[in-house]
Amino acid sequence: MKNIPGTDLPVSPLCFGTGSVSLTLPDEELYPLLDAFVDAGGNFFDTANVYGKWAPWFDNRSEQRLGKWLAGRSDRDHIVIATKGAHYDIKDPARTSRVTLTDITADIEESLRALGQETIDFYWLHRDDPTRPIGEILEDCETLRRAGKLRWYGASNFTAERLQQAHDYAKAHGIAGFT
Repeated sequence: MKNIPGTDLPVSPLCFGTGSVSLTLPDEELYPLLDAFVDAGGNFFDTANVYGKWAPWFDNRSEQRLGKWLAGRSDRDHIVIATKGAHYDIKDPARTSRVTLTDITADIEESLRALGQETIDFYWLHRDDPTRPIGEILEDCETLRRAGKLRWYGASNFTAERLQQAHDYAKAHGIAGFT
């Protein structure tokens, strides 16, 4: 195990991405597969609020199934869950930005319910909104961190320039910023 840099999250070198398997495998195949990963020393799982919303059921099926599996485990404290939000709305693709405090909060609340958790270990913003100042986005994440909704946060699908801006803002304002 090694901590994700800048966090107190000890994770296995491999992260189990649950997106496709949680949408295609039946319970009797999925849950033994997740158990085998943990039995082999893994503890890091990745999912997203949007995983499943493009399928006919239009829900966050990946998080729901991971949450069902987590509910049956006595070692939850040793498992690290990373999930993502702020993806554009599959039902309304013309609305390309959901990187607002309101939308991020709604995604986090839906994810927490599906995962059966009070706090998300590691939360990624799945998309950027380059029209918003990076400081506003980081402050939104800090608001949710201080509220206990997430422990650490990061970014996915952001440009190198935006990530550098985020790093500079976080350093200048004394916040953790993206991990």
